[in-house]
This record gives sequence, structure tokens and C-alpha cells, in this order.
Amino acid sequence: MENEKSKGIPNIPSVPKTPNIPKIPKIPETPKVTSQVQTMPTNDGQGKNWANACLVLGIVSIVFCVFGYGALLGVIAAIIGLVGSSKAKKGGYKGGIQTAGFVCSIIGLVLCALVFLYCLIILGLAASFLGAFSY
Repeated sequence: MENEKSKGIPNIPSVPKTPNIPKIPKIPETPKVTSQVQTMPTNDGQGKNWANACLVLGIVSIVFCVFGYGALLGVIAAIIGLVGSSKAKKGGYKGGIQTAGFVCSIIGLVLCALVFLYCLIILGLAASFLGAFSY
């Protein structure tokens, strides 16, 4: 050491070693989940459009049965809904919307026909009691 001081080299203490920092383990990638559920093939063509129209017309026919003579419009809407249901099935769309529209159209057709007949009977009875048909 005396030789080093005599040469003018300063005495540098040794640098401490960096502490051993453990490496952060890599997070494993999440496995890709493959679906085992069978899905309906999507059909964006005319079949799905007819199925949607069928459902809407079936619901409209059920609503119209409340309005007395509006039940006649409900019968028309239900018949068009049933035709739309068959066109949806022919178009290749056999999903829940088509089935729900078919069921709503049948329910609407039956309810509207009954309400319309009831209104005609009431009208006939009222006319007979008031003497509208007497000459």
C-alpha cells in the first residue's frame, strides 16, 4: 500500500456488491378458453328480418285486442305475423325470435278474434234492444 500512496494513487475502498434481488417470476398467460356451447348460425338475411317483423306484429296484435274494434287490426297483424313466421323459417332462420313471434301471433289472433266477435254480439244486442231493426 505504501507503494500506491507514493505513486499518487488514492486508496479507493472496494464498492459493495449489489444485493441479490430475486427476479420477478413471469406471469403465465391465461389459457384461451374455447366455447363448448353450440351457437345458432347467424343469418343476417331476410329470415331474421321476417322473424323480427313476426315478433313485433304478434305483440301488436295482442295489444290491439284491448281496443274493441281495434281487434280487427289485431287480427290482420296476427295473420301477417304468421305469414312472416313461415317466411322466416323458409329464409333459414329458426331461432327463438321466430318461435316467439309465431306464438305471439297465434295468441293475438285468437284473442282478437274473440274480442271482435264479442263486440259484434254486443252491437247486435244493443241494436235489437233499441229497436233499430224495427220498421
